[in-house]
Amino acid sequence: MEEERHTSSEERNQQESTEASEIKVKKSRVSYVRDVCDLPQTKMRALLKAAFPEFNIEEDALIALTKAAELLVQELAAGAANKSKNSLVKYEDVVDFVRADRRRGIAVLRDIFPPRRTFADIKKTVLNVKDDEDDE
Repeated sequence: MEEERHTSSEERNQQESTEASEIKVKKSRVSYVRDVCDLPQTKMRALLKAAFPEFNIEEDALIALTKAAELLVQELAAGAANKSKNSLVKYEDVVDFVRADRRRGIAVLRDIFPPRRTFADIKKTVLNVKDDEDDE
């Protein structure tokens, strides 16, 4: 009976030290993630869940995707700033950068960043299509 108590207290001490080390690992991991990524992982996870509700992602993969998104945003901002004629980056600067860049990673965004069109241009296009349909 004495040995059982001694063993159980040893097991409790071991369990407590294991839990304490897990907490330290979690804290150091959070610190590491904050050092590596500037974008919040919670927002990235929410974006992924919104786009793919059945999608489950591991923490390491989430860190990698968050960092990739951050680097993409930095590349877009730097490229658009270089295209900008002044110190203000506009939507057109981003579109020009995406259209001019030949890298595959940026070229994928061409459909996402269409060139800005005025209402008059869209109205003209719609009316021309409507007239063509009426002629047939």
